[in-house]
Amino acid sequence: PPGARHPRRMRLEAHVDIARAKLRKATVVRSIAERLDGGRSFLVAQPMGRPRLWAPSTTAVLEGFTAGLATARDARGTEKLRTAIGSARDRLVARCETLIERDLPDVGLVAAVLDGAELHVHALGPCRAYLHRRRRTERITSRDEEPGGLLVRASFEAKIALDPGDLVLLGTLTAFTTTAVSRVSSVLEHDPETAAQVVAQLLTEPA
Repeated sequence: PPGARHPRRMRLEAHVDIARAKLRKATVVRSIAERLDGGRSFLVAQPMGRPRLWAPSTTAVLEGFTAGLATARDARGTEKLRTAIGSARDRLVARCETLIERDLPDVGLVAAVLDGAELHVHALGPCRAYLHRRRRTERITSRDEEPGGLLVRASFEAKIALDPGDLVLLGTLTAFTTTAVSRVSSVLEHDPETAAQVVAQLLTEPA
C-alpha cells in the first residue's frame, strides 16, 4: 500500500505483502500484488475461478496490465488506468479462449496510479481500497460490491487528492476482515507514523 509520510512534502513509501491461501493440506499463492511503472502504479488481483486456474488467470491479468501501462506511458491518471485495465481484460479473455472449462476464471482487482499528488483508484470484484488520514480510516471503493470481475463488470473509479501523511491500503476482501481493519485502526490511532510494512503485515496475518 502506498503512503506519503512527510510533514512538508510528499514522499512515497510503499510495501507489498501477500498472504498464502490454504488449499486442502497445502498453502498456495492465490492473489498477486505488484508495484509497477517505476513504483507509481499498483495492482492487486484475486482469481475467482477454480484453484488450478488461479495462476494462469492472474498471470494473464498481470501481463495485460503491464503491457497497458507501457502503451499508455505518456497518459495521465484515469486514462492510464483505463488503458491498463482494458489490456488486462483483453489478455484474460484471450487466455480463457484457450481453456476447455465451461466456468471461465474471472479475476477481481484493485489498481492505483499515482499522478503527482493525485491517486487514481479503479476496482472491481472482491477487492477494496481504504484511505487513512488524520487518524480516520475511510473506504475509497464502493460499498455496493457486486459479484464478478474483469469478464463481466466495469470498474469503479475514484480520484483522491493526497495530503502528506496519508496512507492508502489496497487489498482483497480476505485482507480487510473486521479483525484486521480494527487492528490497523488501533495501531494507527496509537502511532500515525507506523511504517507501511507493519500495516501490511497486520492486514495479511489473519487472511
